[in-house]
Amino acid sequence: MHIDASAAGAPEQPLPRCSTVDVSRSGLLVAFGEPVGFPVGHRLVISLALDDGRCHLMGSVNRIARGDDFRTYVALDVSSTPAAEIERVSAHLRHR
Repeated sequence: MHIDASAAGAPEQPLPRCSTVDVSRSGLLVAFGEPVGFPVGHRLVISLALDDGRCHLMGSVNRIARGDDFRTYVALDVSSTPAAEIERVSAHLRHR
């Protein structure tokens, strides 16, 4: 379920690139190649690179952990994202 992505937490706050690990209707798990830190509840915008263009998902941080592979994993609640955007992501994954 790997999709290249970028993240934004606030204007003018550069963040390292990330990629999806898992996607569901209400959640998104992304992995950053370097350490990042966000408090639980912090809002992030994740921009996914889909075949038909960028898809922007807004979510709030539920969990953040450093993996055994030294990547930082961030779990986001994206349940407030419009269903049409989630369907775009699902369609992208189905056609891969």
